[in-house]
Amino acid sequence: MGPYRRPVWHCPTALETALETALESKGIDAHFERWLLPIIERAGDKAGRTLKYIHIDSWEGGRQNWSSDFPQEFLKRRGYAIEPWLPALAGRVVKSVDLTERFFRDMRLTVQEVMLNEYIDRLKERCAEYGIQFSCEPYGRVCVNALDYASRADLVIGEFWTGRKQRPPYVGRWEPLFDAEKFPPDRPQFAGYWYNSMKGLASIANTYGKSVVGAEAFTGCRGWGDHPYLLKSMGDEAFAEGINRYIYHLYAHQPYDDMQPGLTHRRWGQHINRHQTWWNMSGDYFDYVARCQFLLQQGRRVVDVACFYDESAPLSFNDIHFDPPAGYDYDLCTSEIIARMEVRDGKLVLPTGVSYRYLVVWPDRMSLPLARNIEKLRSAGATVYVQQEVVGTLGLEGFPSADAEVKKIAANWPRLPKGRLPEVFENDKLAPDFSGEGLNWMHRFVDGVDFYFVANPDDKEVERECRFRVTGKQAELWNPETGEITRLPGVQSQDGISSVKLRFGPTQSWFVVFRDKASGGQLAAKPFPTWKTQQELAATNWKLSFDPKRGSDQTLTLDKLRSWTEFDQPLVKYYSGTAVYRAQVEVAADIVSAGPLFLDLGEVSAIARVKVNGKDCGIAWKPPYRVDVSKALVAGANSLEIEVANTWRNRMIGDEHLPLDANWKSWEKLNAWPEWFKQGKPRPSGRLSFTTARHYTPDAALQPSGLLGPVRIISRK
Repeated sequence: MGPYRRPVWHCPTALETALETALESKGIDAHFERWLLPIIERAGDKAGRTLKYIHIDSWEGGRQNWSSDFPQEFLKRRGYAIEPWLPALAGRVVKSVDLTERFFRDMRLTVQEVMLNEYIDRLKERCAEYGIQFSCEPYGRVCVNALDYASRADLVIGEFWTGRKQRPPYVGRWEPLFDAEKFPPDRPQFAGYWYNSMKGLASIANTYGKSVVGAEAFTGCRGWGDHPYLLKSMGDEAFAEGINRYIYHLYAHQPYDDMQPGLTHRRWGQHINRHQTWWNMSGDYFDYVARCQFLLQQGRRVVDVACFYDESAPLSFNDIHFDPPAGYDYDLCTSEIIARMEVRDGKLVLPTGVSYRYLVVWPDRMSLPLARNIEKLRSAGATVYVQQEVVGTLGLEGFPSADAEVKKIAANWPRLPKGRLPEVFENDKLAPDFSGEGLNWMHRFVDGVDFYFVANPDDKEVERECRFRVTGKQAELWNPETGEITRLPGVQSQDGISSVKLRFGPTQSWFVVFRDKASGGQLAAKPFPTWKTQQELAATNWKLSFDPKRGSDQTLTLDKLRSWTEFDQPLVKYYSGTAVYRAQVEVAADIVSAGPLFLDLGEVSAIARVKVNGKDCGIAWKPPYRVDVSKALVAGANSLEIEVANTWRNRMIGDEHLPLDANWKSWEKLNAWPEWFKQGKPRPSGRLSFTTARHYTPDAALQPSGLLGPVRIISRK
């Protein structure tokens, strides 16, 4: 027989034998005893309280397929000996191509079972002895079904990235912020790099009754150029995918306050730490995130479709391609979840309370127990569809009788009309759970309350007709940016649908809440006010001062508001940090008495704090850059002070025009700490920023910075 090439499965080597720790419990036991246990013991009574989780990050150690007792494990689990089939691991066909393929499926399944039992379950068992839970990122170059792996976790964690593109001619160097033509440096980048893990792990959390779905959040190499407004829309998209706890990537330890922005993990990281230029103004952004996460951890997701994609191994989230039409949500489920389902009033119901209208079966092969469970649900009245004809079992277990039985059972299962879900929904007259052009959304239910998270990903104000598959309840609008709750007027209900026009500011999000009884303490303000300009502030008397610690002790008198990058002075053009705008403003008495007044800053890059007559009026961190100044403005003369912080990007670009004062192995690796640093001496180059990855080239695009205006006093009409 000729060679039968298998790219993954091959004979064990000495290296693989050395790496067999994932397939034998003695491996994780040794690791636990020598590495984890000393940490746990040092934690003392904080183990299980402060030290809550032992975490396995994304699997980057390569696949394994052998151990010293693998033949015994294979025989125990599959019911036949592996030895006659070993030539297949050397690329030979044994008996026939079909039977060899079946053997490989059995072997992959055995590797998965052994790894999950001997490594993951064993680690959980050891952690539980100390009251510590298990969390993981169940994806990467790992030889298991990612959904089955994820089901083991107490806390499942996905991942999403910010965008990036390579910038020639620097091989391996990245221009980490934007394609300037498509995404100007002062606008959000919406085309982030996302892992499919978010939806997969939101599914595991929903089906297994876990309230929290984490994400390694905003991973990337954008070089200290981001700020809260640029992050918000990407984070909102993750919320809409089912994520409800950010785990920011990353916080690098910063031991040196005189070396900023500081240390990094090579090129990688969003750099969420105190050395960010905007750190002291970030509280309102983090309050927004906290409100969203709290609400999105309540209850359960409302889902129409359960999809069983595959029970074989390995299965990566990136290999799953299930895409129902817009407006309908779904869960991916494991064979274990199928076994837990019951049928009530034609719906598939889980012990957690999650229910589904449909079960879609994707693979063309499955185990006999799974086929029997699916048939049991269908016979009890569940609506089941298959994506393709089921042709038999996966492996050699019970072959050929099991193969014939699976075919017989599945012969009665209907195919999706035209292979598509839209036809099913149309035939059943099932309206979308949500519709709103271009908006991201998530629907959850808790204690009789339906609530939708709805987010505008665009950097422009939009108004959309939104339709929700909920009726008979009072509608409210909850603003996660401010915590305000208002009654939502203008809701129309018909045929099980509530529709209303919603207005969104740039990248704004709302929670639309439907409850039987309205919240107490309703605010009088209209949810979508229109605005009237009471006074535009002239730009000719602004004084702009910079922080001498950041390189510029200049105070400028401005004839107009413009970006710092438009100035000729290098220390202003490339300035990174906080600068302060000051002005004296005369306000007429009739304006002060006109009702609640707001200061609208126009355009800001990147974030601002407003003080009027010495009173802190708050932070403006995203458009519209607007704060309430009603309690601070007085008739007559007013002192206005606006602090504006940009990002580190411009200073880092400016420093690339100056000589190097350290020995670099590459743009993201230092050979050694420079002598001036070790000796505590001034820098010889005149550079003002220092970080362990030089992200920018001298010709990189500068980021518009400062207060750009126009600045107005406005009121609600």
